[in-house]
Amino acid sequence: MQHGGIKVRLSLRGEPQKLLTYWRGSLQDQLPETANVTILRKDNKLPINPWWPNYFNPNLYFETMTRTEKKRAELSISDQSLSMNATEIETARRLTDVIYGWISGRTNLPTFGSAMPHASLSLTVDGLPSLVDAVERFGDPEVVSVASVGAVYTQGNPRRSDVRWLPKLSDSSLTAALEELKVFEGLLAKGQATEVRRTVTRIGNIFRKVLNLRKARLNRRITEVFGYGERLEIDGVLITDDMIEGFQYKQIMRWLDAELIRKSPKVRGWRARA
Repeated sequence: MQHGGIKVRLSLRGEPQKLLTYWRGSLQDQLPETANVTILRKDNKLPINPWWPNYFNPNLYFETMTRTEKKRAELSISDQSLSMNATEIETARRLTDVIYGWISGRTNLPTFGSAMPHASLSLTVDGLPSLVDAVERFGDPEVVSVASVGAVYTQGNPRRSDVRWLPKLSDSSLTAALEELKVFEGLLAKGQATEVRRTVTRIGNIFRKVLNLRKARLNRRITEVFGYGERLEIDGVLITDDMIEGFQYKQIMRWLDAELIRKSPKVRGWRARA
């Protein structure tokens, strides 16, 4: 690390085959710092109220793996194995073994023969702002789940390089990160604060793309259910950006899906009389 440098930390999440395809195309020279495996489960509870403040999450999450340790991940799979079926256990263990072999440097970037729609993989990578160049080329911006930007500068006696990380970014709001930068930008090298702001803004634009994609999906679904578009509201309740960028987005979409099915005309079978 050198005084005046910028660090970027990204957390990427998605279906394993899809995420590794993106990685192979844009990040193949990078090894993740950590990895997480998740088993995805369908929420069979009826979506009674889209505004309900508590979201029931049926997914199974396992401990984080690092480049040198996977034991806790294996133990967490064992701990939850009694509530999992054979396919879920096999998928979790296989992903854990294969991904750990890769991030530890023992094997090459893995390839899966088919998609795993019932599993999700999370990878964290640290590097230079060129990481942002890579993820900007991803076809699906929702793969980016969390991002952090840090400024490298020297401090202490004897002088040593350190990284001052800004608050994490997980949506299009940049206020907290940019306000934090003001606190210590006087300690940075000439032009460094400008580059940090530029990097933060680029990451914010990725999350803005996610927001716009979700708004478009909501608009289409609301139009299908209620017959009107251009207004992101249900029963007079406005759907805010915070809802769309947060956990309530899935609740609202699920409720709209159920309403669309409920309002669709039922086709009854008939049989001609002899």
